[in-house]
Amino acid sequence: MKLSSVRVGVALGLTAGLFAFVIGLLALILDLGWAHAYVIGAVSSGYAGYSATFSGSILGFLWGFAHYFVFGYLLALLYNFIGKFGCCK
Repeated sequence: MKLSSVRVGVALGLTAGLFAFVIGLLALILDLGWAHAYVIGAVSSGYAGYSATFSGSILGFLWGFAHYFVFGYLLALLYNFIGKFGCCK
């Protein structure tokens, strides 16, 4: 079975981007003190500009989509490459 690299990239990118977006908005709405600081601090260490604001959540979506699109694309390419040499054709 061959995977579409673009489709896997888009699927993982949208999932990660929406997750970062929702976490940012929940942190903005709920403001849970230490949990807010911990989660936003952890995510913002990898995503420049990410914060518990609407614009920060948009940046989180864009960063998450970009990172995980590339990851999913490469993962599908690797899967397809390894599948060429598999035993179960």
